Amino acid sequence: MDDRLEEFFEGFLRLIRPAGETQVLRYPDDQNARSMDMAIRVKGKGSLIVKIAIDIFDVGRAERDELKRVSATVGVNALIVARTRSGNDLIDGVVYDADGVKAVSAETVLNAARSEEYPAIYEDRDGFKVKLNGDLLRALRLSKGYSLGVAAEKLKVTRRTVYDYEKEAIRPTIDVAERLVNEFGDEIIRPINLFDPKDDVLAARTSRPEGLPVDSRFESLIVEKLKGAGWRFTHAKRSPLDIAASKGGLRLFLTIPHPHEGLRPLSERSENMAKLAHVLSGTSYIIVEQDKVKGTRGLIDNADNVLTVDELSEFLGEAYGAKSPGSNWQARHR
Repeated sequence: MDDRLEEFFEGFLRLIRPAGETQVLRYPDDQNARSMDMAIRVKGKGSLIVKIAIDIFDVGRAERDELKRVSATVGVNALIVARTRSGNDLIDGVVYDADGVKAVSAETVLNAARSEEYPAIYEDRDGFKVKLNGDLLRALRLSKGYSLGVAAEKLKVTRRTVYDYEKEAIRPTIDVAERLVNEFGDEIIRPINLFDPKDDVLAARTSRPEGLPVDSRFESLIVEKLKGAGWRFTHAKRSPLDIAASKGGLRLFLTIPHPHEGLRPLSERSENMAKLAHVLSGTSYIIVEQDKVKGTRGLIDNADNVLTVDELSEFLGEAYGAKSPGSNWQARHR
């Protein structure tokens, strides 16, 4: 790992740990890695999937696309935490866009985790904007005795634009937002909750939710089981998990042995996957072929996390209605 990245990562980790639970995902162990992965959970706020990098674009397009797909599948916000974008320092309190994945400075995440200080400015394709509390804006306009026309004149926009702001149909750019705040106060600005997966600024959107094609006939079989049971899923290649899936409020993280993969790297991947699942309130399993299940269970620390495809299929069918997914099911099978 680059010395600058290691220093940045360790500094962020040291500061974020007191605010909540963190898990560092150290797979794959690549000395040339340009980013590091982490999962964060802050009590009373929620969870985040985070990639740490010096520059936003040190996280390649394929990695950003996969991060976006995993986020959309499991319903947890994903962020790139970086110092710069194309060499320019990130501004604290601003949410940047990188092909649909959001990026922020380390201080922006720390402020959101340690207090209620959330960012107010975000970037989309049309530039930097803010979210408005339209009802409050209308109430303040009326309390001042302003008609739509008077407000439009003061803000240097059209009457229709003011109306659309109040209906939250559109959002102002930074220059108009400054005039709005000067006239009506900063309470009309809605903060961007980094931990809320329903915040439309952060919600991941992807045109290919299932991701890249699976790698083997065995993975295809697992995918068919997920489809048949009505689970959303995505196939991953650049993280310790191979498939992330969800149904209702349940999250499932699957690791599948790769051809010629030894038990040690498989065990390392499964340990990292279990860390991710724990922080994101999910369930994790290793899925193996029937003739390999006994040998794998004998060498993996947590044998209960090793399932055959048939056992996975039974779990998928039962877990959705269970109050504690997998617990009753495992008791009957071990």
